[in-house]
Amino acid sequence: MVRVTLERSVSRSGGHQELKIAYIVSPSGVRPLKIGPGAKPAAKTYARGAAYDVDASLSQGEYLVHIRINRNHMGRIRGEIRVLDHLGREVLRLVLRRRKLRLSGGDPSLAWIAWAALKEAGLEKIVRRSQVSVE
Repeated sequence: MVRVTLERSVSRSGGHQELKIAYIVSPSGVRPLKIGPGAKPAAKTYARGAAYDVDASLSQGEYLVHIRINRNHMGRIRGEIRVLDHLGREVLRLVLRRRKLRLSGGDPSLAWIAWAALKEAGLEKIVRRSQVSVE
């Protein structure tokens, strides 16, 4: 059982935004983690919006990809992508700054899992350059 926070919040002025989403990646495909009836409200980053703690149960060979993206009032995007295995251990951590994705920790051969989740979310266009290869 892995617990992650799903959030979409905006500051009072509307200049800052926080997005936290999660996907479950398996050899059979990618599916989003949705807010279900067991979700508990959590503290949100900014004034407007909502955040929930969601429990995800993963089977052997499945990975949970937690994507956190923050946009400031100047339009700069920062974020991180964490890949967790079925035991809840972090096996890969990627950091996004200035539209560059770089390896921060873990096994770079698992980068295809993060890219699959980014493509499913439609966020691959925010990455201009990457330190990790997809192949």
